[in-house]
Amino acid sequence: MKKEIDIIDTVFILGAGASWHFGFPTGPELREDILHVLLNHPKNSMFDSDSFPFQKTPLQRPSIRANARKFASAVFGTASSPQISSSTIHGMADSLSKAPATTIDQFIEHRQEFLPLAKLAMLSLILGYERFSQLGHDADQNWFHELWAKLYNPDPKWFDKPGRLSFVIFNYDRSLQESMIRAFASLFNIQNDQARKCLEAIEIHHVNMRAGYLAEETKKGDRGKQIIPYGGAGLTAYRIFELSKELRFVFEPTHESIDLKRIKSLIENSSQTISLGFGYDNENIGRIIDLENDRSVKPLVSGSCFNMNRLQVNDVSKATHKLVIPDYQNNSLNCAQYVRQCVSMIERNYDRGLMA
Repeated sequence: MKKEIDIIDTVFILGAGASWHFGFPTGPELREDILHVLLNHPKNSMFDSDSFPFQKTPLQRPSIRANARKFASAVFGTASSPQISSSTIHGMADSLSKAPATTIDQFIEHRQEFLPLAKLAMLSLILGYERFSQLGHDADQNWFHELWAKLYNPDPKWFDKPGRLSFVIFNYDRSLQESMIRAFASLFNIQNDQARKCLEAIEIHHVNMRAGYLAEETKKGDRGKQIIPYGGAGLTAYRIFELSKELRFVFEPTHESIDLKRIKSLIENSSQTISLGFGYDNENIGRIIDLENDRSVKPLVSGSCFNMNRLQVNDVSKATHKLVIPDYQNNSLNCAQYVRQCVSMIERNYDRGLMA
């Protein structure tokens, strides 16, 4: 029997790098993708929901990106042509191309006149990148597989105790949720209602806009949760356009689904908080951690910092008063390798009786 490792009150902060191995773009890549869609606005595109993104064979990364762009361009062109003027499209493309190298959400926060356009382009791209075939691909870089294999007792009753594990996500995709649902279904042979119960035991918070909710994340009577199938299966371009209107960025005053107070509480009271693929942007850190807190107490966040140099790590540590310290000693590890190492450390602490 496999020993169960107790990870009560562990929080993972996920940045774009945590979805990269699933084929999703980094922040700069997403900005480039949106520019591509804007600059190549196809007036007469036909939306073919059977072509993308549901090929059965995993593709190499360049092909994934090309297909996502093609999917998004088709949706964007079909849905936006009668709804949004060409001058608005060109205006956003021109402004985004000339803006400093910010992320798309930073750009949109300052240019909110382009919000409807940005939401449609982003939702179309994320759905284009969401591919079922990539979720189990490239096991050596799949940090979720590492976490599942190392920490979870193969028994659905493990999920009867909420509070063991939480995720704070800065990404727009639902690859984590879809991976969990697939794991529940394949390992436990359970249906949607049981998968939903398992998923409810794990707190998952998206800090920024997310590409809707999966059916297994909702229950009858839920309000304000737009169900969007993974990859947009069966949706028309016009339906995607309508769904994009319901998406909200964290800076929008009408955003009710982001509970920043709860996120801060989770991190402040966690036994450990581990960041994966996170860029350590000061503004994003400030949204989830109270940097004016007593410097002698938690939260103390550490995590992966792939290819970051010592100066960059020191800058993050200094800016956050040492509340966030990227793990410079392991800056050569990808997310999967870092999770493997973190879990090994948890196992050692568990064996020594250091964890409850």
